[in-house]
Amino acid sequence: MQRSNRGGSLSYGESDGSRVLAGLARRRRVRLPEADANHQGGVITTPNYPEFLLAHLDCTLTILAPADKRIWLEFSDPVNTQNEDVTVELKLGKQSPIFRPFETEGLLTEGSFVSTDERLRFILRTGDNPKGVGFRAAYKVITATREEKIITLSNYTSGMLLHLNYPDNPPTNVDFLQHFVAPLGCVISLELYHVRLSDTECSDGRGTIEVFDNYSDANGTSWKLCYDADVEAIVPVTPIYISSFLNTLHVRQRSESAGIPLNGSLRVQYDENIERS
Repeated sequence: MQRSNRGGSLSYGESDGSRVLAGLARRRRVRLPEADANHQGGVITTPNYPEFLLAHLDCTLTILAPADKRIWLEFSDPVNTQNEDVTVELKLGKQSPIFRPFETEGLLTEGSFVSTDERLRFILRTGDNPKGVGFRAAYKVITATREEKIITLSNYTSGMLLHLNYPDNPPTNVDFLQHFVAPLGCVISLELYHVRLSDTECSDGRGTIEVFDNYSDANGTSWKLCYDADVEAIVPVTPIYISSFLNTLHVRQRSESAGIPLNGSLRVQYDENIERS
């Protein structure tokens, strides 16, 4: 099926929830039909992906889930927003602010988002000369927010770790596990800020950050971290440093009613305990 509005067009398939953003080579403003997510999921792509991104797009897509459910949105690749001719905006719920993802350089945890309620809005605008290949993103309806993601690292990867939905606020009632995998012969080093180690459950309603290393002991090692609210202290809180035994680490954001921020950095290094020829 195709719809058009003010010289712009889009095509989408209702059978599987797929959406293809499309348009003519001139300025257009298109409001895509609301995507009824009762079919449990679908895919959003820009036309010509993965070849190039069309100019002069101004599109809005609203995805609706059944009441009391949420929407998980996962981008296959980072969207190139480093030039002013590409703007991507998200609104993750009726009461959530509009924000721009993909604008934090060096963010390793980019690309995953969850709505705060049953509505998610996606906005794409391009100018005269947009750079990049466009994007592909999958969305699905979820009830219990328990998701996992594998992040493959290179020998020289370094960057930031920030909470799910960044730069929006950390979401509430989410269990999100990220598996970081470096090449063999490397280790992963984490530096986490504004957290403290705890042997018990955190009592502030925010939840916990948990780090797992499956190989550091016979049964693995885990670190449970609570948010340290004393971020305005004159003497900064000492960061928490964690290094993997081998080439994997697992970071779990288990938020409660207030949401727990994640703020840290990651670096891949060669394992000094391995002899190299």
